[in-house]
Amino acid sequence: MFIEIEHRLSLTYDAFIRESFLELRMQPKTTPHQALSSFVLAVGPPTKVSRYRDWNGNVVHHFTIVNFHDRIQVSARSLVGTGPKAAALGAGADRAPFPELPYP
Repeated sequence: MFIEIEHRLSLTYDAFIRESFLELRMQPKTTPHQALSSFVLAVGPPTKVSRYRDWNGNVVHHFTIVNFHDRIQVSARSLVGTGPKAAALGAGADRAPFPELPYP
């Protein structure tokens, strides 16, 4: 069975701020009972997103926004196969990513 997970995060500030740094742990892990088939992450305002693995094997995406901004939007979409014979990474690669964030 496949499970599609969509997570949207919106941070809104009362005034413009100069700099933000965020770490996200939104990408599901592949385990003996589930396999990550696809994962797409979108961030607005647009910025470079980097990643590393933490001490527990979780993928951590992180980014810094250095221009003035009054909100941050994050969307993550995952497709996870579950069960004893879960699909391998890339099995859902033919799925279209979700539309761009509605960020002016």
